[in-house]
Amino acid sequence: MKNILLINGGKRFGSSEGRLSATLQEVAKETLQFFGCNIVETHIDKGYDIESEVQKLLDSDVWIYQMPGWWMGEPWIVKEYIDKVFMAGAGKFCASDGRHRDNPTKNYGKGGLL
Repeated sequence: MKNILLINGGKRFGSSEGRLSATLQEVAKETLQFFGCNIVETHIDKGYDIESEVQKLLDSDVWIYQMPGWWMGEPWIVKEYIDKVFMAGAGKFCASDGRHRDNPTKNYGKGGLL
């Protein structure tokens, strides 16, 4: 059984209530559960605990971000989430970037990730 983290990056503002992102996330959740996946969710705009998010990421086999494309990119709350959560998870998500001066043959793409 795959453990999947669904991350809703929709942002409520003005007259937009983030319904499209919420609807698409709900469809993804129902579909993935139908196929036997275990689903954990985060709705960034509703708030989150950084350490809990780090653990959710570590426990998940797949991460799926659902968000609107604003100006050809993700909303700022998604960028902020990534910055805060991934910085808190530094050293947990990977051991290093793969470089090591003691072994120059161990370069990028040849190790370092857990």
